Amino acid sequence: MDDLGYKDVLSKTGSLTLFVADDKAYEHFFQTTTWTDASGNPIRSYDQLSTNQKRVLLNNSMLNNAYVMEKLSNTENNGKNLCLRQVSNATATDTVPYWKWYQLPENLNEPDVAGTDAGDTKYWNYYRREARGGIYMAVDATNPMMTHFLEGNMNEKKVKHDDVAFILNLPSGSWPETENRSYIYNRRVIEQDVTCMNGYYHVLDSVLVTPPNMAEVIRTNGDTKYFNALLDRFSAPYFTRPLTDAYSALHNINGDSIFQKRYISSNSQGNIAIALDPKGKSLGDFPKLGFDPAWNTYAISSSTKKENDMAAMFVPSDKAMKEYFLNGGGRVLINRYGKKANTEENLLFNIQQIPLSVIQALVNNLMKDSYAETVPSKYLTIMNDAQDQMFPATTYGSEAAYKNLFEKTLLANNGVVYIMNTVITPADYAAVIAPAILQSNTKVIRSVLRADEPYIDGTSYTRAPLKQYFSTYLKAMQSRFSFFVPTDDGLAKYGYVDPVSMSSGIPSNRRYWTFEYGATSATDNSPRLPIKAIARKYNPDKDRDASVDGQVTGRYQSLPNDVLDNSYANNDYGATKRELLIEMVNQHIVVHENNDTRGMNAGNRFFTSRSGAPIYLAHAGEANNNGRGMKVEGGLQLDQNSDASADNNNVSTVTEGFDMTSEKNGYGNGMTYLLDRPMQPTMNSVFAIMRDHSEFSQFYDLCNFFDSELLQKAGFKDSINGKANENALWNNEQNKYRIFVAEDNAGNHPANGEKLVRFFNNYRYTIYIPTNTAMAAAIANGLPTWTSIQNFLDANTDAVTGAVSSDAKVKAQAMIVCLVNFLKYHFQDNAFYVDNATNSGTYQTSCIDNDRNVYMSIGLKQTTNAIELTDLNGDTRHVVAPYNLVARDMNFDRAPSNMTQSRYVRVSSYAAIHQIDGVLSFMKLNSGRYDGAWTTSGGARRFVAKYRPRK
Repeated sequence: MDDLGYKDVLSKTGSLTLFVADDKAYEHFFQTTTWTDASGNPIRSYDQLSTNQKRVLLNNSMLNNAYVMEKLSNTENNGKNLCLRQVSNATATDTVPYWKWYQLPENLNEPDVAGTDAGDTKYWNYYRREARGGIYMAVDATNPMMTHFLEGNMNEKKVKHDDVAFILNLPSGSWPETENRSYIYNRRVIEQDVTCMNGYYHVLDSVLVTPPNMAEVIRTNGDTKYFNALLDRFSAPYFTRPLTDAYSALHNINGDSIFQKRYISSNSQGNIAIALDPKGKSLGDFPKLGFDPAWNTYAISSSTKKENDMAAMFVPSDKAMKEYFLNGGGRVLINRYGKKANTEENLLFNIQQIPLSVIQALVNNLMKDSYAETVPSKYLTIMNDAQDQMFPATTYGSEAAYKNLFEKTLLANNGVVYIMNTVITPADYAAVIAPAILQSNTKVIRSVLRADEPYIDGTSYTRAPLKQYFSTYLKAMQSRFSFFVPTDDGLAKYGYVDPVSMSSGIPSNRRYWTFEYGATSATDNSPRLPIKAIARKYNPDKDRDASVDGQVTGRYQSLPNDVLDNSYANNDYGATKRELLIEMVNQHIVVHENNDTRGMNAGNRFFTSRSGAPIYLAHAGEANNNGRGMKVEGGLQLDQNSDASADNNNVSTVTEGFDMTSEKNGYGNGMTYLLDRPMQPTMNSVFAIMRDHSEFSQFYDLCNFFDSELLQKAGFKDSINGKANENALWNNEQNKYRIFVAEDNAGNHPANGEKLVRFFNNYRYTIYIPTNTAMAAAIANGLPTWTSIQNFLDANTDAVTGAVSSDAKVKAQAMIVCLVNFLKYHFQDNAFYVDNATNSGTYQTSCIDNDRNVYMSIGLKQTTNAIELTDLNGDTRHVVAPYNLVARDMNFDRAPSNMTQSRYVRVSSYAAIHQIDGVLSFMKLNSGRYDGAWTTSGGARRFVAKYRPRK
């Protein structure tokens, strides 16, 4: 205090708190400290201390308020017992070392030989030159804080004494839960609340030396050099003007700049992501750590006080890292990315060849936001990157078994570092997403899967380029997936067919998009993916290998000079490309039942993708080789390959399979299959399939007919006439009686010249279409048709006034309600196929019983290559050929014939269409007839009330 000029300050009235140690403690400190003087000699006496070292000892022990020990755990604004850390008198200017050039981080990462991966951006290289000499650099420019373990805060956060004892490396059981102690870091308070006229001092059992931040603890402890090498690849030197000015005022540094070492992360100083590199350029999609481990004043979020908590890191020891990468689960990473033999001698070099986008998962999985939620007594609630138990009870059956994972615990000024004797594999490496991330020929899909990860905190969700978070979804370890991954070659050669262009009605506009991995030039601030998208001509009637005089004339044709803007924002073709990529990935994900261990080997041929699109398994592949050789088709491929006049070679083939199941590996969630080309969903709408199959003509004609005047004549508009919003009410009412809707101003944009099923809702359905013979029989039994309804109204229209009697209106309404419900009853929720499958149950249709307020259902029994249906009249029907027709109703963002603007599928629904040998009745029939329901006007009114469509 005397040497630093604090004698007068601390002799006057004020509000201060000091933590002091006696001379005996200082004697021990000088005997054991690793501090060195300016000459590099170990400090063994007070006289060797520099002014900065004296500042560290004093300022880190001083608080600018008067606190008795009990009140230290309180924060401002009634934060009783919420305080874990205090802002001390310490400043960043107390410790700004001069780092010689060889002391700065060395990044050994090299670009791929093929040049497809440019490697790390090496921000340290400019300064890591002998000619440069070195730099002045703080390990963080924010001020270090004081951490205390106090009874009030521990009780509030449900932290046990034994938890803190473990963190402080005290023997287990040495701090009984009934004994009240206080610690400042790992220094025990042995005398507290000594009252002075200007504050309090508390006596510690040893000299208080504030530890460095977590990043420095990892760098300097001697047992974690491999993990530190990975961590340092995310770091960079950032010039700081405020620290330069403040330090220059205290020291002569000959005009040098002061830098700070920062780690590129999503949560750093100010609780914001680091968005710019040291030169002020955008970091773009540079992989980020979850938080900056060097940040002294770390806070979980902007809504959480920095005083309330600190972070934690589970860091593998060097021994654990060697075992993991040389012999364990990480060996596959070295085999994939290492450029030298996988030996201990080469390990430091080889682990730095793993791309940051890959190693990011390993590091982030070991970084935890909250110290209080990661103490040993709460180990079962610590979650990994898939929000599964990081240390499951099935593996670690007790807290003692869990503690055996650790070699030691190191306390930092912003968190706790647990040094582990093992490496915890992230879900990124165990889930079905892993092969897509790790393989060299899946860069395009990998970019799509990880596109939204920098925005995963939710506060920047609107900036995410895809807003899908595929990587999070595919790491759901309680789910069961079959994940098909089109390879880069397949996407560059075959691409993905653009449904808008196929639906335009203009053959010359038909396109497919190829996707190639590679950096894109950024001319604006739009989110971008490292994917070059190229639109090319597509001829669905010819095979890709057909050619004339060396000119490509086949299915996949080059379209010169049509490399479109690579922005994925809502401008130009950005939305088209974005939606195609989203659709393509969803088309290739199959979600099985959680207990389904068979997956694609279940025996059936049809599977449903996440998007609702069917996937047809044409060949199962090699069972003993993870399905290699499996052949699968999307709806478009099914359509093409079932056409006898087409070349049936457009099949997606599995080139390599990966067993990522928990049964195989202990932790996993399914199978991953690499495909030589992407699967393509069907382009056929329900309307087009009905229209183009003469077997469906009777049913189609009834579905396709609509006459607004007929509905008015039947009286459906009578209660609406004269109301203020008459037109809107009438549009809504008459839509209830449509089966199909055409292009309109209400957001319906089907394929050119086609219509959409009005009541489809971005889901999957099954449609059963009776034979024409069955339809004729139902009509003979009183089923109304639009023609018979029109004839009935004409017959009951007054020749003079043109009016229709009220009795005739209600009977006509009953006939219309009956017909519309009859048609809608043949549209069932969920998609079922004639397949090698067994299933039974009742499934909702699209019409409702108003009396019971339920959707009417159909009983379904699915057996090998057969489907049997039971309707509400008790009749049994069977699916007959043609069946398994695949349809997709696509509602575009605008008319698909408009090829000059961004176009994409806004919503879509998939349907399986089957013919059946009889009609399905939505009600009990009277003597097998439909018309018994409206023989009287009273009966007609009751019928309309019961079955009138609601929407």
